[in-house]
Amino acid sequence: MSYGGAEVLDAYGKVVSVFTNPIWLVCYLLGLLALAYHLNHGFASAFQTLGLRHKKYTPIIEFLGKAYSFLIPVGFAIIPIYLYITSL
Repeated sequence: MSYGGAEVLDAYGKVVSVFTNPIWLVCYLLGLLALAYHLNHGFASAFQTLGLRHKKYTPIIEFLGKAYSFLIPVGFAIIPIYLYITSL
């Protein structure tokens, strides 16, 4: 497709074609699972590195880290899962 003499790529079409393929969807979701583990470890470790480990605050930090490491990958997974389900 061209627009004003310049080549325009169809990014939306590419995303739809990739995420309607179950193999690519599973690979992407496995990557998000790795991201969740990485975020969970990194969130708590960052506070420990800064010396903010305390028996009063550590459970709160760990809870926030688990919530963060769950919500971010789920947010990134919503669109690919939606595209796959609607393509069935």
